[in-house]
Amino acid sequence: MRLVQNTDRLCDNLYSAGLLLAAPVLTTIILASVMIFFGLGAIQYAPIAACAFVYGLYYWKTHDFKPIAASLLVTALSLCLSARFYDVSCDGRIHFQEQIIQIANGCNFKQSIPVTTQWWGFRWTNNYPAALQIYSAAVFRLFHNIQCAKAYAPLFLSSAVLTVLSCLIRQFGFRLFSFLIAFALCLNPICVAQLWTFYLDGAGYLLIVTAMSCLYMIHGNKFALPSLLFVLASMAILPCVKLTYFMFSLC
Repeated sequence: MRLVQNTDRLCDNLYSAGLLLAAPVLTTIILASVMIFFGLGAIQYAPIAACAFVYGLYYWKTHDFKPIAASLLVTALSLCLSARFYDVSCDGRIHFQEQIIQIANGCNFKQSIPVTTQWWGFRWTNNYPAALQIYSAAVFRLFHNIQCAKAYAPLFLSSAVLTVLSCLIRQFGFRLFSFLIAFALCLNPICVAQLWTFYLDGAGYLLIVTAMSCLYMIHGNKFALPSLLFVLASMAILPCVKLTYFMFSLC
């Protein structure tokens, strides 16, 4: 009985930490998008407000600080490593970073067209979905380091691994099989290759994996409401990330 209780507690902590890694990213996108829509320029405060809201709500409901501490540690590590590894990809250095810089400088793509010197960059900068770029712009404004702005990829990877592992351990027990399936699902070669870049395919795939884990947890579980809210937020944001990421990430 004690072993079962310890396993359930471990699964709960893993799942909570996983959601606490990805939920602030989605909340930041929503808050910053609202601020941009209404012409408010202080989007650098969106990540702080998102973390305060998500962590505060979780602690108010559970009074458990351990998953919060773990998610804060992984978030800080993701930001530091993202700043350390530069994105040397073609797309990342041209239209992704250009779009992030334009949003950080106050450009509202519904009201004005940013000026760029390259017609190819101009085309993609003004017509590409910008959900994750909005998050990146807020992080860029906050830390004044554009490489930190790609921290969403390691955060989504960590979130997917923890939530999938929690579901598998809950279903099959603490076995090697659970770890192998979790890492096989999350450590997609595309996701690993794009981990320190501004590419969106792997990040979108990982967000889908996390949302699928949430669907598993919705039925008959104490995490039903936060899981449902995460799925709804993911469904709202995923079309604004990139419409081709799912098949691309499976290749």
